[in-house]
Amino acid sequence: MKHNDQDQYANRISLTECRKKLKDDSLSDEQVMMIRDFLYRMLDIEMDIYRKWQENKHNISTPINTAYVNVTKKSVPIHKSEYRRAA
Repeated sequence: MKHNDQDQYANRISLTECRKKLKDDSLSDEQVMMIRDFLYRMLDIEMDIYRKWQENKHNISTPINTAYVNVTKKSVPIHKSEYRRAA
């Protein structure tokens, strides 16, 4: 973790709480801190990805079947007879 990011993690969970979640009393304080810091960094990465996805998901519109669209070709009617409409 970068030292200038300490303010971002001011509200992180305590070592005691981490130890309870890990369910392993054999870990040293330093090991628990390393695990906790690693998880916070992973959370940062995931949140960045999620935010970018949220920003971009409304800006992306993909037409369906773009591989088969040919705007220069004239459409072909299914039936050669008159248009069929409901009476």
